[in-house]
Amino acid sequence: MSRNHKQDKIRILEMIEKGQITSSDGFDLLEALNANYSKENDKTIKINVYDKNKKLKSNASIPLTILELSANFISKYISNVSGSKHYIDKDIMINAVRKNKKGIIFEFWDEESEKRIEISIN
Repeated sequence: MSRNHKQDKIRILEMIEKGQITSSDGFDLLEALNANYSKENDKTIKINVYDKNKKLKSNASIPLTILELSANFISKYISNVSGSKHYIDKDIMINAVRKNKKGIIFEFWDEESEKRIEISIN
């Protein structure tokens, strides 16, 4: 098992431990990770949530190998940590990955929660 694969598994387990995802969702993510993991694909989707003073409040990194499975989780995660009701279209993320884009692919300011959310591909 490569170091990145192990780190990805640990991240999923930490999300379960912190209550960010259910154990069932975590199991599904681990299954997808094991089924789809590829040494050639070390890219991740990174989600950062900042407050109005540009201070990082929360972040998550999700391996691209499990993007389709985790797209619903990404929307839930953003809603939970930001208090926002914004919907993130998984097709935008998937198309950006297919086009080999890097950097910020989605960014918005939620006035109600006063938080800025950005999703990037690293």
